[in-house]
Amino acid sequence: MQLNPKRIRDFPLDIVDTELDLLNRISDIVGEFDPDILTGWEVQRTSWGYLNSRAKQYGAFGVGVSTSFSVNR
Repeated sequence: MQLNPKRIRDFPLDIVDTELDLLNRISDIVGEFDPDILTGWEVQRTSWGYLNSRAKQYGAFGVGVSTSFSVNR
C-alpha cells in the first residue's frame, strides 16, 4: 500500500530512497529540534534501540542514534 502525500494534511512528508537515508533523516530531524527529553513507551530499548541496531548494520554507529541521543552523554 502506497502512502498518499495528499491525504496527510499540515504535516511535512519526507520521502527517502533507502533505509540508510531514513536513519540519517531521523538523526537530522532530532538534531534540528534538539529536544531535552524524548519520551515514549520502551523508547530506549525498542524505538531508539531498533534504530541503533539498524544503523550498526550499515557500519553507521555514529549517525547519532546512540551517540548524540544517548541517556549516558
